[in-house]
Parts: sequence; C-alpha cells; structure tokens
Amino acid sequence: MNDLMTKSFLSYVELKKQAKIDTESDHVDVEKGDLHQENLSAFFSEIESIKTIIEEITHLYTISRT
Repeated sequence: MNDLMTKSFLSYVELKKQAKIDTESDHVDVEKGDLHQENLSAFFSEIESIKTIIEEITHLYTISRT
C-alpha cells in the first residue's frame, strides 16, 4: 500500500514539475494557437449574420407549413 501511495505521489510531483516547466518556457503551445494570428472578429461577425439568415428562413418555413 505504501508503495502505491509513493508512486502516486511521485507521479504527482513529476507532473507538477513538468507543468511549471511548460508554463515558464517560451515555446508556442499548439493547443493555444499562434499568439500572432489575425483577429477573428470579421469571421465571427459573418457567422452571426449567417445565423440570423438561417433563423429568418426557419421562421418563414414554419409559417408556410401552417
């Protein structure tokens, strides 16, 4: 039982060390994306307009079925 607890604790300590190293390093994290990428506000604005159009079409379709 003590052996299991020791291995678990050592794994935790090693994971914590690795997390600290990762946060202190200067490399780009793939999951975070490129820090210098373009602003996506235009993309999301276009998405919102498409969603509005889809809602209007859905509403018109619902009205026409009744």
